[in-house]
Amino acid sequence: MDNGRFLKILEDAGAIVAGHFILTSGRHSNTYFDKDVILTNPKLLLTCCQDIALAFLDDNISFVIGPAGGGNLMASSVATLLIQMTGNDIRTPFIKDGILRGSRYAPIQDKNVLIVDDVLTTGGSVGKVIEIARTNGGIIVGLGTIFDRTKVSLPNLDDIPKRFSLITLDLEDWSYAECPDWLKKIPVDPVLGHGR
Repeated sequence: MDNGRFLKILEDAGAIVAGHFILTSGRHSNTYFDKDVILTNPKLLLTCCQDIALAFLDDNISFVIGPAGGGNLMASSVATLLIQMTGNDIRTPFIKDGILRGSRYAPIQDKNVLIVDDVLTTGGSVGKVIEIARTNGGIIVGLGTIFDRTKVSLPNLDDIPKRFSLITLDLEDWSYAECPDWLKKIPVDPVLGHGR
């Protein structure tokens, strides 16, 4: 599915919102990606995860792992879809307190691992997952995301052989000091983002 079509689907669903938001990074933005709209709508989540699964269909994936929260939901959905498409045995261990859990029954050592997440901004969350998977001997073959708002190359992700995102947008954000006057005039959203 092309970037424009997915953008339209997510806009129509209310997942892309205009206003004044404080992002996880503490920076201010006039556009917010409300991942909860997708994560609480199984049909929409499966539509997103299906395209991610298709992008990695030929990569012989054995494990799908995501950061806590949305990443875990996505990992389970992408793995289920890949199992249906390939018939392969694919596992979805999770990370808790910095430790890979659930891989004791199916060791990750020397196996192909797909990392998934809902939103990629700084690469911090997926970077931690990649580090833990590699520490346990996994071979990272790709990173699949719904929404990529990165503007620059991320050093912790530069060596990922394959990156796929349903939507990649170069959205502006600013520190409070850099925040344009027109945005400062808009009240910070008290519900979405970290303006609560």
